[in-house]
Amino acid sequence: ANSLALSPNTTYDINIENKTESSTYEWTSSNTNVVTVNSKSGYVKAIKKGKAKVTCKVTNGNETQILTTDIVVGIDENSPVLTDTDLDLTVGETYDIDIENKIAKSKYKFTTSDKSVVKVNSKSGFMRVVGDGTATVQCTITTPSKKVIILQCEINATK
Repeated sequence: ANSLALSPNTTYDINIENKTESSTYEWTSSNTNVVTVNSKSGYVKAIKKGKAKVTCKVTNGNETQILTTDIVVGIDENSPVLTDTDLDLTVGETYDIDIENKIAKSKYKFTTSDKSVVKVNSKSGFMRVVGDGTATVQCTITTPSKKVIILQCEINATK
C-alpha cells in the first residue's frame, strides 16, 4: 500500500510483493508517536491521530531500494466507518455490520482475528458468534486509487 488511513489502535501488516530471501528488509517510522512499525516484519500499529511515513529499505547485495507508505491516523467525517466498533454478543447470535460513507468501486474484505469466536463473511461483513471470547473483525477497504483503509470492530462473545 502506498497510503493507509487507520483509526487509532488499529494494526496493519504492510506486504511487499515479490519478496526474495536474498534481500533484507528494514522498516522505520518517521513519527513513532503516531505510528510504530516492527523493523523486521513491517507490522504497523496506529497510536494516535496524525501523519507518518513508513519506510522500508530493501537491500540486495550492493543494490538498495526505498519503499514508502504514507499513513494518516484519524479518519475524517467523510471517510468510511463501521456502524459499530465494539459489540457484546452471545454465542449463536448473528450480526450484520455495515459501512457508512462507502467509496464507489472500492473493494471491501472482512476478516476475523479468531474464527473460534466469530465467523465473518469476507464480502458482506455478516457475522456469526460461534464461541466464547474476544475477537476483532477487520474490514480492509482498497479504493480505486489503491489507498487502503482499515476499520475494526471489537467483539466480546459470551454464552
